[in-house]
Amino acid sequence: MLSKKTFKYLTAIFFFVSFLYVYDFYFFGNLTNLQFWCVEINTLQQQNIKLPIHCDEGPYRFASQSIGNFFDKANPYQGRPLFVFALALFRYIFSIFSFLNISEYQIFRLSFVFVQILILTFIVVEFAKLINLKLNKKIDYLLIFSLLSIPSIRWNIFLSSVGNIPFLLFLLTLNSYLTGNSEIKQDKKLFIILGFFSLAHLSAIFYGLIFLLLRILKERKINFYQSIINLSYLIIFQIFYRSFFIFLIMSFMIGIEKFITNFIGS
Repeated sequence: MLSKKTFKYLTAIFFFVSFLYVYDFYFFGNLTNLQFWCVEINTLQQQNIKLPIHCDEGPYRFASQSIGNFFDKANPYQGRPLFVFALALFRYIFSIFSFLNISEYQIFRLSFVFVQILILTFIVVEFAKLINLKLNKKIDYLLIFSLLSIPSIRWNIFLSSVGNIPFLLFLLTLNSYLTGNSEIKQDKKLFIILGFFSLAHLSAIFYGLIFLLLRILKERKINFYQSIINLSYLIIFQIFYRSFFIFLIMSFMIGIEKFITNFIGS
């Protein structure tokens, strides 16, 4: 069951996203093309739905189709497994509703919008924590709308882009620094979260290093042991993932070599 506050967040986000979509791609018309780089505004003729097509759309569509495609050398986003997995998960969920006669491409675009809304929800939650929004006044909703109206945020909602993830990580790190009390457990939780989200965007490691530096400057001392532990939390997910990735490549190469050897021998 969704809490009342979570329901308010989701309702506000869906309303504002719908408004921004209509404003940017219908009221704004052809001028929208001037606001984007590497984007073309197309229209689905049968449904008369306008869609912004980003140049990254093809690679993400390819990578999220299957595990084989993800590990294919043609996929340029093998460093973002968490993001691609989230996209693939939504594609699988929406594919269940194939009886609605939704095309594979429409499922892909719908999945991307839901992934972006999920990221947007976390952004709004962290923003609300930062400025202590209660969502019990109209001004609170106006502040959320102002946040979502920032060009660098709203233009990523409908695109195949990870552009909003660094901003989410920034808010998460800033909140942890401003509200934290230097407890080891709190810092441990943040570094684990940032380490995990580095699988979606490597800027997570950058924010972790900034947080660690700010802690050192604030306390004016260095706890070398704890700093090493925190750095370990920050990079452990990347180490495991990249080790697994190298293992897959080596296994594949050994398999190819055995196949060639057996083929020649026969």
